[in-house]
Amino acid sequence: MNNKWQTHTSEKLYLADVQLKEWGAKLRDHGDSLPQSIQASFKQASMLLISLGWESLLNELAEYHQQKTNYLINLQQLVMLLGDDIPEIAYLSEIAVKPDSWLYDVTCFDKLLKQPQSRTPDYAASLTKDALIVVSSSAEPIDSFNNIKRILGEFKVYLTELRVRMSEW
Repeated sequence: MNNKWQTHTSEKLYLADVQLKEWGAKLRDHGDSLPQSIQASFKQASMLLISLGWESLLNELAEYHQQKTNYLINLQQLVMLLGDDIPEIAYLSEIAVKPDSWLYDVTCFDKLLKQPQSRTPDYAASLTKDALIVVSSSAEPIDSFNNIKRILGEFKVYLTELRVRMSEW
């Protein structure tokens, strides 16, 4: 699978990784004294880049299946374009609704990033209060450093496995 979207997808996930590494370094250096605005910036940049990587993967799959289209932004658009009889599309559709999957979590990122959250004068408390909770074994907010790092890691593993399978076809 070698197309213009493949490079774009990889770039977005690489940049998300860079953001997470920098955020982690700042947390190690400053601990609780790291300003909430700096943490929010790293958090949202990481989440946004992962979300953009997901959207890019949708377009990568469409191009791989030789479908020219406008920019796809969700799995439903890919299903409408290619149908759901393609095993990879069926698999993505299945995990998209499983609360313990990386893809489900990425769709939660979109909600956090694109829908307004209530803001109080205490912005840090508001960020914590408004964060969605993962329905998996983790009791941390979905937008915690550890969960964002986990989601990116699982996405990258999936992407590597997908590209290996596609190259064999």
